[in-house]
Amino acid sequence: MSSGEFPTEGVELTPLFVVSDLEKARWFYRDVLGATEHREYGGTSCVLQFQGAWLLLVSRRRTSQR
Repeated sequence: MSSGEFPTEGVELTPLFVVSDLEKARWFYRDVLGATEHREYGGTSCVLQFQGAWLLLVSRRRTSQR
């Protein structure tokens, strides 16, 4: 590959989806589409693997301000 071509070999993209209901989104990707849940982060986000790609689901829910 010559310099300046895109995409560079080995580059991967991870789609980030901002969702209003993390549990419903997780259920859809996992139970309907067959994604595998890799990790959850404090109930506000989770990482799924689907068809060889990583998906990041992030809740738009805000925590209470102090």
